[in-house]
Amino acid sequence: GLGVGGGLVGSQTTDTVKGSDRNVGTTLNVGGNAAVTAKKDITLQGATVDVKGDGKLDAGNNVNILAGKDADYSKTTTKTTTFLKVDSGSGESGSSAQSSSGSRSGNGAASAEAGASASANASGKGGLILGESSTSTTTTLDQRSVGSSVKFGGNVDVNAGNTLTLKGSELSAGGDANINAKDVKVLAAENIKTSTTTTSTTSVGFMGESDNKANAQAKASASADSGGAGASGKASKSGVGGTAGADANKLGAQASADASAEASSESKLTLARTSNTSDSSLDITHTGSAIKSGGNMKINASNSLTTVGSSVESGGNMDVKAKDMSFQAAQDVHETRSSSDVTSVGLYADASASAKAQANAKAGGGSMSASGSASAEAKAEGSVGLYGSNEKSSDVKGSTTAVTSSLKAGGNMTRTATNSITDVGTNIEAGGDFTQSAKTITSKAAQNTTYESSKSEKNEAKLGLYAEAGASASASANGSAGIGGAVSGTNTSASADAAAGIKASYENDKSSASSSSSNAVVSTIKAGGKVSSTSSGKTSLEGTQINSGGDTVLNA
Repeated sequence: GLGVGGGLVGSQTTDTVKGSDRNVGTTLNVGGNAAVTAKKDITLQGATVDVKGDGKLDAGNNVNILAGKDADYSKTTTKTTTFLKVDSGSGESGSSAQSSSGSRSGNGAASAEAGASASANASGKGGLILGESSTSTTTTLDQRSVGSSVKFGGNVDVNAGNTLTLKGSELSAGGDANINAKDVKVLAAENIKTSTTTTSTTSVGFMGESDNKANAQAKASASADSGGAGASGKASKSGVGGTAGADANKLGAQASADASAEASSESKLTLARTSNTSDSSLDITHTGSAIKSGGNMKINASNSLTTVGSSVESGGNMDVKAKDMSFQAAQDVHETRSSSDVTSVGLYADASASAKAQANAKAGGGSMSASGSASAEAKAEGSVGLYGSNEKSSDVKGSTTAVTSSLKAGGNMTRTATNSITDVGTNIEAGGDFTQSAKTITSKAAQNTTYESSKSEKNEAKLGLYAEAGASASASANGSAGIGGAVSGTNTSASADAAAGIKASYENDKSSASSSSSNAVVSTIKAGGKVSSTSSGKTSLEGTQINSGGDTVLNA
């Protein structure tokens, strides 16, 4: 139809495909107690379990309490064809000028100097596109975790012969919680959101662009020396006397001036152009898991306890035991990317010109001599022909945010590891005493980061005809006078040249830049009572903040 795609006439079609996935989890409501026993695995995914009384989960292998997923996705493709499109393009210009001057005098001498410069530039793009076709595709994904919720109103016992895994889910008890497994993993689930748009465009027509620059500068200086000219006198009983005069050897003056100017113009008429661009965004967030108890909590992992971006919380005392225990941070991510790849072919016309002039003069009183010189030169060059170019660029910007793990007990908290305890930005809070012991204890800071990078590359080849011309001229003169008479002389010269031929050139330009920064998120330990940390080997605390209501004892 008329006006489609920005041209006089054109056509456009759009196809959209959408879809969605929804978690369908188990729902179990029990008014009394509940016990689930399996020889191998117990797996709950995206499930809701609500038991009013006590509960027991016994598995010979694994107990898995996992998150399900909801997802929405789409793909939209738009194809556009247009004819006789005016490319209004863009234009910009600028100019600047500056000047300076100065002078000095003293002891019969004086000098002065002055300078000035000016520059101007202008560029523009525009043209008529005879025909253009483009295809743009946008894909989106929004994937969200749907965590399981397993609640017991009373006490709960969980026993796994191998591994207890929570991912983006919650296990809670109104009373006490007792957990026994070889490995205990309390993990965060990912939520992912992406959007990507790619566009491919082919254009044929007359698409022009120009870049024009000009600058000029001039400076002059002069100096003179009076040879210390002056007078002095004195009077006495014997008479009156005085002197007047100057040092002829110092008498003199000199002056110089020079000026230059240059201008250039680069013009292109693109006949065909292909362009491929891409823009994308990525967002990753995390939904942490949680183990909670209204009363006391005991976790006994014969091998390892690992939490990532999750929490463990008890209303009463907390007792955690493992060979190795690690409390890590998950990383939320936000990132954008863009890229461009453009290939053009067409005609070019380049022109440049420059001119320069200099003059000097000098006179000496003692030698009764004078000399002067002047020179000037000018150059001009022009070329026309065919060109082809390819320009690529890409940019990445992003940031990460630490989602730290936390431990909280309303009463005392005890962590005991036969080998190692590792914290990364972990938040620890105990209403009573906090006690930990291990062979090695390491507390590191998590990191919030930002990063940015860009790079570009241009390749251009030209083949055409060129013509150039240049001319120069110079002149000098000198003279002197003395008792024996006067002597003088002059010298002049001039030249000009011109050339023409075939010119081929290739240029490759590359550039890149990157930057990054980070902020530390340190671990914290807060206790209403005393804090006691003991390692038989090494204790390493990276910016860890410790706040205790009682004594603080660190043994390593």
